[in-house]
Amino acid sequence: MLSDLYVVEAEGGGTPAQLTSGAWSDRTPAWSHDGSRLAFLSDRITPGYQLPHTMPADGGEPALATTLVGSAESATWSSAAPGCWCSPPIPARTGSTVALAP
Repeated sequence: MLSDLYVVEAEGGGTPAQLTSGAWSDRTPAWSHDGSRLAFLSDRITPGYQLPHTMPADGGEPALATTLVGSAESATWSSAAPGCWCSPPIPARTGSTVALAP
């Protein structure tokens, strides 16, 4: 299923601003703690395989954050260390995480 990411005003006003577009699925966005970057999963590199990407919060071209064997299930920013963390699907590597550079 194709999907894009948008940002909207917290109060619900204004026009949504489109952050990503294309013939792929961008999903599960997560803002960095300082709000300067966005991590998300996308199958833009390999259809059907969700890989972690990051991009500046004010727009710009998304970049692959790391490579994985298989597909990721989620991406979140770490509060214990700088960077983003993603979780591969179960049962591929149960309980493992991959650190992504900020």
